[in-house]
Amino acid sequence: MANAKNAKAAAKKAGGGKGVKKRASPAAAKGTAAAGGIKGSKTAVSAVSAKSRVTPKKPKARVLRLLKAKEPKVVEGGKQALFLKGTKCPELLQTVLRDLTKLLKPNSKMLSRKNEIRPFEDTSSLEFLMDKNECALFCFASHSKKRPHNLILGRTYDKHMLDMIEFGCSSVEGLDSFKEMEKKRYGSKPCLVFVGEGWHQDLTLERVQNLFMDFFRVDDVDKVALAGIDALTSFTALGTDSILIRNYHVQYKKSGGRVPNVVLQPMGPNFTLTVRRHQLAAPDLWRTACKQPRGEGVKKKVKNESTNVFGDKLGRIHVGRQDLGAMKVKRMKALRKGRDEGEEEEGGEEGEEEEAMEESGGEEYDDDERDYGSDDD
Repeated sequence: MANAKNAKAAAKKAGGGKGVKKRASPAAAKGTAAAGGIKGSKTAVSAVSAKSRVTPKKPKARVLRLLKAKEPKVVEGGKQALFLKGTKCPELLQTVLRDLTKLLKPNSKMLSRKNEIRPFEDTSSLEFLMDKNECALFCFASHSKKRPHNLILGRTYDKHMLDMIEFGCSSVEGLDSFKEMEKKRYGSKPCLVFVGEGWHQDLTLERVQNLFMDFFRVDDVDKVALAGIDALTSFTALGTDSILIRNYHVQYKKSGGRVPNVVLQPMGPNFTLTVRRHQLAAPDLWRTACKQPRGEGVKKKVKNESTNVFGDKLGRIHVGRQDLGAMKVKRMKALRKGRDEGEEEEGGEEGEEEEAMEESGGEEYDDDERDYGSDDD
């Protein structure tokens, strides 16, 4: 009996027992599905299609915030400026870049490495760096035998180059030249002054003026406190190709009244720019870049009203021909000539009536009581 039981247990272990299920290998299962007809093939296709349909992951909150911050806005903040150096950049140009970066903080960023870029030949690498650093303005310094001490200022629109102007830089006085003077406070808004008739006589200088306004205006504000203006930047146009840039610190001293005395002290950086090459935007692209979308903060255009580059409102009023005789104004006694003449005439008529009454016996009667007699008489 024991031998029979052992034989049955050995048979069950070998897989010959009743109720034991065998597992097929993956290769055998594939072969069975391929040879098993339509049912097996449908199962394989459904498994593959389920793997291919992968639902995309929802982006994180930090990524969503960054994407929302990059979206275009109706009212934008201050523009960031990117400062770059070319393959050759002498100490004079490095001083200009450092001082301008300090002057425009926190809306400025400077790259320490040298870049082999030629903006007037290829702008793709420059556009890539500006998009990567989220800057809309750039200042590129380079030096060569043909164009010594070269400084290029420009800006982009919709991540593509809008316009750029090339200058020659000379007569540089950095911030270190005025160590004893106070400097501009971090993030304060400067006062911009444009001196000279050339700004409105030449199209290139008009675009240069607009470019300087973008570079140095920092953020747009509704109100400015008098004590908050501690720096002044002056742009003087000498003719149509030379520009003097001077920076001053504003000091307020007692005057005995509400308005203090203003004293300007040079603080740097000071330098002179000479206009060289320029690449201006096409008229259609310029109109598109200056167009403001409708939304909050954008006022409806009013007829015969305009605004200049400084934000002052200019209006044109059409006045018809005025009738000065019908104007209601306060008249002096000396001007009442017509009224005095009328009073004199009335006084003369009253005197004649009194004389007639005395001749007739001094009787008073009305015209209604007077007897004029009948027609028969």
